[in-house]
Amino acid sequence: LLVFTMPFTGTLIGVLAAPYLTQNGVSPFMVGVALSVGSLMAAFTQRYAFKIEEWLGQRVAITVLVLLQGILYGILAMIAGPIWAWLLVVLLYGTNDMKAPLFSAYQNALIASQSRATVLSLINMIVSLFIAIVAPIYAAIATRSLPLAFLVMGSVILVAGITLRVDRLMPKQIAENSMD
Repeated sequence: LLVFTMPFTGTLIGVLAAPYLTQNGVSPFMVGVALSVGSLMAAFTQRYAFKIEEWLGQRVAITVLVLLQGILYGILAMIAGPIWAWLLVVLLYGTNDMKAPLFSAYQNALIASQSRATVLSLINMIVSLFIAIVAPIYAAIATRSLPLAFLVMGSVILVAGITLRVDRLMPKQIAENSMD
């Protein structure tokens, strides 16, 4: 699930946000402001992600945050206009990595401590491989249509979130592995 949902911040911010915002009539200055505000919001949301986990529980919080991203990318594909585009890019940037601390806690509880470094390195390698494969695909789609690229990204997140659900994990498994 991590592989299919986490790499999208770099794609959104590093590649697609600026052209999308300028296509929607946002000035270059306001593009920079959007990225700054989104970055500050991301720091804030990551800091308080555990509050959502306390409120909803770990499995539900991760599931909701994953599905939220897929839905927001879908909305981004359908809206037009400078104000809505700006607000949605800020919201996506600000909330996209909110699930990162929750994924980290989830992984640390799930992976036995003696193999954690190896498994986390393998996960990061798979994420990098996924980015290397899909980045040119998303770029090619975005060359034809930015909204279509966002729709595809949102669809990938939603399909991964539904297919590879975190809520399938039993809490007992986490408790047993965290004692290792």
